[in-house]
Parts: sequence; C-alpha cells; structure tokens
Amino acid sequence: MRHIPRRRVVTVLSIALICLADLADPALAEDEPQSSAIEEKSAGVQAKFGEGLSYTTASRNFKTTLSGWLQADTAMYNEDRTTLSDGTRIRRGRISWSVELLRRWKLRAEYDLASKSQDMRGLQDLYLRYSGIRRTSLTIGNLKEPIGLEWQTSSKNITFMERSLPIALVPPYHLGLAVNTHGGAWSLSGGLFGARLADGVRDHNGWGTSGRFTVSPFHDDTGTLHLGISGGYRAIGDQSPKLRFDSRPEINVENVRFIDTHSMTRVVDYKLLGVEAAWMPGPFSLQAEYLRSFVNRNRGRDDLDFDGWYVMGSWFVTGESRNYDRKSGSFGHVRPKRPFNFEDGWGAWEVAARYSALDLTNQHISGGQETNVTVGINWYPAANVKLMANYVLVRTDGEGLRTKHPVSERPQILALRAQVEF
Repeated sequence: MRHIPRRRVVTVLSIALICLADLADPALAEDEPQSSAIEEKSAGVQAKFGEGLSYTTASRNFKTTLSGWLQADTAMYNEDRTTLSDGTRIRRGRISWSVELLRRWKLRAEYDLASKSQDMRGLQDLYLRYSGIRRTSLTIGNLKEPIGLEWQTSSKNITFMERSLPIALVPPYHLGLAVNTHGGAWSLSGGLFGARLADGVRDHNGWGTSGRFTVSPFHDDTGTLHLGISGGYRAIGDQSPKLRFDSRPEINVENVRFIDTHSMTRVVDYKLLGVEAAWMPGPFSLQAEYLRSFVNRNRGRDDLDFDGWYVMGSWFVTGESRNYDRKSGSFGHVRPKRPFNFEDGWGAWEVAARYSALDLTNQHISGGQETNVTVGINWYPAANVKLMANYVLVRTDGEGLRTKHPVSERPQILALRAQVEF
C-alpha cells in the first residue's frame, strides 16, 4: 500500500472538519447561548504571521488553526581536548494543528519534523482540553509535566537558544491527565502521567505524578514578581529499571555530552523538587531556578542525589518587556514596539547573560560536573521573527566522558539561530 504523508492527512482532515462545521453551525448556534458581545465580522478565514492560518465560523462555535515554527542553528566550536565539529542543523521544525469546538473543547496536535532526540522526536503536544469550568481546564493526552519555569516556557519564547543545564533533570513529555486552575495572582497545575510517546511508539517507563504552584504578588504595567515551587515523582517500570541523566553544553548542534550518568540500574523511583523566582521591572528581567533529584534504588545499591541551578538576567535596550502570563506562570511572546523598517523602526533588541551549573556526580556515579557562562543578543525585527547569537563558555571536570584519565574541559561555543513563526 502506498504511504500517505502525514502532512497531507492533516490537510485533508482540516478541510473536512471545516466543511462539517459549516453544515453543523446553525444547530450549534441554537444549542449554545449567544452573547451580544460576539463580533460577527471576525468570522471567516484569517491569516496572521506568527499566529497561523485560521478559519472561524460566524457563531465562533468552531475554529481551526494551522501554524508552526522553524529554528535553524549554526555553531562554531573552539574545542579543548574533545574533538568538536562546527555545523548547522534544523533545531525544530514544528507543525501545529488545533480545533476548537463550542468554545470549551480544544484538540491540538503538534509534530516535530526535525528533532533527532528520542525523547522529543515526532509528536509533541497531542491532547484534548476542556475549559468549560470557571478558571479551570482539564487536559488529556501527550503533555509536558508541570515542573519548572523554563520548561513551562515555550522553546519559541526562551531567552537563550537552549534551556539551562538543570533541565536535564526534568521529565520529558508523557501521556497523562492534567488539571490547571488559576486565580487573579496565582496558578496551580497537577497531573498523573504514564509512559512516554516517542514518534507514536509507547515506551514502558513507569508512571508518575507532578505539580506546580506559582504566585505573582506584584504585577502591573511596570513590573512583575514571580515565585513558584514544583515537584514530581516517577516510579520506574519493571521492564527496564534504569535511569539516565545527561546534558549537552546548552547548544544542540554537536551531539557531545560532557556530563552523563549513563544507565543507572536497579532504580525503583525518583523524586524531583524545584523552586523558581523571576523579577521583571520594566525592560529588565532576573530569573533563577534550583532543581534537585532524589533517586531511590534497591538490592543494596546506594540512593543518589543530583542537583542543578541557574541565574540569568536580560535587558531590552529598546524598552520592551517580557510578556508574563499569570494564568500559567510562564513567559510568552515578545512583540517589538517598533517593528523593523528602513525608516524609523529598529525592532526589539535584547542583551542577556546566564550562569548555570549541574552536578551529576554522587556516591559511585561519576556523571561529572559542568558550569556554563552564556551571553546572548536577541533581535526581534517583527513579532514572528527572532534572530539570536549565543556565546557559551563551558567548564567541566570531564568525568562524564568515561575516559581512562578524566581531565577538565574548557571549550567555547559561538552559535546563531534564525527563528520564524508562521
């Protein structure tokens, strides 16, 4: 049988649902109470760069959106002892399709065409969400576990090209059921999660639960204070009682990992605790997190602890601010005040610096220790375009490489990224 490309299937399904929605729309409009605030003029086909191509019926009971984004990276390495190769790659190439029904139900499917990582390859967000409860939503599908500020902030909106070293301790996407609720100045998320979904194949790796609470005691047009705490638990499946933590040096072009616990056997379960804080007075921003993992093993094996942290700061030279969402306790899109043009618009310019550390050595596990200093410059010529430059100074003890005589590494990395949303 001839193979049908997945993108073509998605396109056909979108067209079919649009047709069905037009046929069913009058009935939906009768069943659903209509508000006088509805603007009928917004119905029909809409296209906005960065927000995708959408179709909305006149009653707004049906909406479908096709969007995506592309991240192209290049990196140049000044290697130390380990050989590193300059190169380029498509870091992410994602297609996202969503359907909203009766203003309460949302179905979303997101596929990554570029990522090579087993944990992150293929299907990303794949869920059904119900938001008919006041200030509360229920979501079932393939989801991010609610842990940490950096992990909850989309890869489109993070300040540096890659998240910091401690992200290695955070669980990847898992199949599960999650609930999110929020008040005027706080958010609470929690869920129960099972196996990992990697490119449509279930991986039997146990079950877990996680939760996150954030509060923003101060928030107005001039600044934001964010505080949060999160935690998680995961029982390792009996079929493969192993666990591994590792990390690249905050640039994802070369595949080398200077710190790596490799497979830790006889693992029963592990716990994760995280605290986070951010302060954003106008165009300035400070952010920090600390994560610690507690690994429990059986049959006489020692229990293990690993931890990591980072602190970062940024400044928008052109006066913009990071967009903070109190409902989710995360940062969103940056929109330049004056998009780039050849007359009087320079876009938004941001300079940033970060220090991060991760320790994967404990007991007899010599995963190594690494610290990175990263400085970056970001240019947002338009709301849907972002150009980034990062310089990373790496410091590691070399134990994670498992060489006969581990020695410290001091490589330097210059990396560039072009990001376009559509």
